[in-house]
Amino acid sequence: MARISELMIQNQDIKSFAQLVEAVKVIARSGERFLEFDVKPDYPDTPRGWEMKLEAAFYWADLDAPAAASRPAGAAKRGPDAQASPERPAGGAGSETPEEDEA
Repeated sequence: MARISELMIQNQDIKSFAQLVEAVKVIARSGERFLEFDVKPDYPDTPRGWEMKLEAAFYWADLDAPAAASRPAGAAKRGPDAQASPERPAGGAGSETPEEDEA
């Protein structure tokens, strides 16, 4: 489990919240599965919703270009721009295509 405090101690060259977000993305891509918010980052640019911003950076890190390029072929893509699968239409449950209406 990754902890914000350990990340900040191990990377004392981080001087802004934006740099911390990038460091969180790096540990997420390295295979960490969980992130603990044990301290509030004490940077001048730390926003009010800092927990949500770090959590989003951690869980959606694989959507950035460098990670997406290294994703194995056929790996699932997460996020709002992910394509609908043939088993589940983009319209959601109960949506029917015109072909199904005619049958």
